[in-house]
Amino acid sequence: MLIISQAEFTRRVEQASSAISSTMTVLLRRASLRLINQSSVPTLIKHVRNGDFSEQSQSQSSADVTAKNASLILTCISKYCPAMFRSHVPELMKSVADEKHNQLVEVSLHALSALLRWDPSLTPTDK
Repeated sequence: MLIISQAEFTRRVEQASSAISSTMTVLLRRASLRLINQSSVPTLIKHVRNGDFSEQSQSQSSADVTAKNASLILTCISKYCPAMFRSHVPELMKSVADEKHNQLVEVSLHALSALLRWDPSLTPTDK
C-alpha cells in the first residue's frame, strides 16, 4: 500500500509541477518509513519479551539475538519517531508492569517517555 501511495504522490506532483518533482521525491523518501511501521511494534515487543538478556548465558540462541535486535529497533524508534507508539500505549503499559523481563520494562519506559514528550495528551490514566 505504501508503494502505491508513493507512486500516486509522485505522479500527481509531476503533473502539477515537474520543476519540484525531484525535490518532493527526495522529501517523500526521507519522511516515509519503508522498513518498519506501526504494525511492527507489537511483534518487536513480543520478541523482546521472549529473549534472554542475562549475562550468565554463554551461547546465544537465535531468539536471543532477535530479542536484542528488537530492543535496539524499539530504542531507535523511541529516539527518532516516537509517534509510532501512539496506538500502542496500553501494550506498553502492560509491558512496564512485567517484572520478569527487565529489558522489556526498560524499552517500554523509553518508548512511553518519548511518546509523552512528543504528545503529553496521551498520558495514560489509571481506571
